[in-house]
Amino acid sequence: MSIYESSKCTSCMACYNACTKNCIEMNYNNSNNLEPCINENLCVHCNLCLHLCPENNPVQKNRSLEAYACWSLNDLERKSSSSGGIASIFYSHFITNKLGSTYGCSYDENLQLKFSKANTVEDLIKFKTSKYTQAYIGNTFKEVLQDLKEDKFVIFVGTPCQVAGLKKFLRKDFEKLLTIDLICHGIVSQKYLDDYIEGLHLPQKPDKLTFRGEYNYYFNLYKNYKIIFSEKSEDNLFFKAFLDGLFYRENCYTCPYASINRVR
Repeated sequence: MSIYESSKCTSCMACYNACTKNCIEMNYNNSNNLEPCINENLCVHCNLCLHLCPENNPVQKNRSLEAYACWSLNDLERKSSSSGGIASIFYSHFITNKLGSTYGCSYDENLQLKFSKANTVEDLIKFKTSKYTQAYIGNTFKEVLQDLKEDKFVIFVGTPCQVAGLKKFLRKDFEKLLTIDLICHGIVSQKYLDDYIEGLHLPQKPDKLTFRGEYNYYFNLYKNYKIIFSEKSEDNLFFKAFLDGLFYRENCYTCPYASINRVR
């Protein structure tokens, strides 16, 4: 059984989180992009994955009534962020006022981009700066649902397709859920980044990566907080390929979310 047309899959992982039999795995396809694969031996054909897929059943999009341009008034906050530090302000407000849970994505020590929860202001540092590969959602949608069931406020920041996946998974609106969808440039497979870094043959294995932030538009790799590789965006092959849109997921080139109407 196929959930979707492969060319339209965003790997939002709504189906993965929704499957009660855990019969959906996320595997790399021939284009090195993650997509869901059903284990037919475990599947009971309830078709929940089909119904919750936002590509099969598009989510409602709405035109914003107002627009604001803003940035953080904290100089250090702006310097350590890549787009004015607004996401950090939202996150910090949630945590300092003990409103609830905050979800975002960050690179771990193996440079794998994954979603996670931040519980303290110190934890929020990991969410800073831009990330130019696709974040692995894992069981994050299930965690969000559990927090909402416990009557907590939740803030979730992601690409429009990830927000759409969360909305479909939840199956109803929650007053205490705040979603923020990014104006996305396109998504690149984690596998491409892994292969690129491996091909650099660095003497040390990097444990941190930045594309923007204090060093704006530089591809920087770190080891123990020291830069071990650095190139300007126009000189770096991975960065340039991203900015030129050469290796996005197939669905990105016909993205239904690239619109003035947003998922909210």
